[in-house]
Amino acid sequence: MFIVLIGLAALVWYANAGRIMRQYFMSDRDLRNVHEKVNDIVRDVVSQEEDRRIVTAIIAIESAGIVSARSPAGAVGLMQIRQPALDDYNTARGTVWIIDSLIQIPTLNVRVGYYYLQALELVHGLDRYDALRAYNAGIGTVRGDPSGEVGGGYAVKVLAYAERLEAMRL
Repeated sequence: MFIVLIGLAALVWYANAGRIMRQYFMSDRDLRNVHEKVNDIVRDVVSQEEDRRIVTAIIAIESAGIVSARSPAGAVGLMQIRQPALDDYNTARGTVWIIDSLIQIPTLNVRVGYYYLQALELVHGLDRYDALRAYNAGIGTVRGDPSGEVGGGYAVKVLAYAERLEAMRL
């Protein structure tokens, strides 16, 4: 009887693990669909091919290519931009964009997200991996994490999606 219960528990766990894996890991077909939705927008903003794949991977994870995506934390648009990142962009560029503009103008959303990623690398001196961690968890959180674990799963996922896009020749 005990062995049957363990077997049943394992079966339930396996079924749920599959559902969870599908929720968090996008299929090649879905990743290709996101690429097709946002390719023109990303190409208008990002000149380097490798960076286009990274930005597309971020979009796939953050919004699945849904221009009007909004998070409970107040992040908006394709790259799920929050107010502090927009404030940094406005200060650097001398602009006065408001957060709703990032949904109305998808190219602006990608421009701000890409600016923020580049600032994490160039201004804050982070390598690509740590910049991706900071894109997800915030620069202060990453700097305060000597283990390097916070946001690590996110960074690995973005880099894996970018590699998959390259393997699909997208």
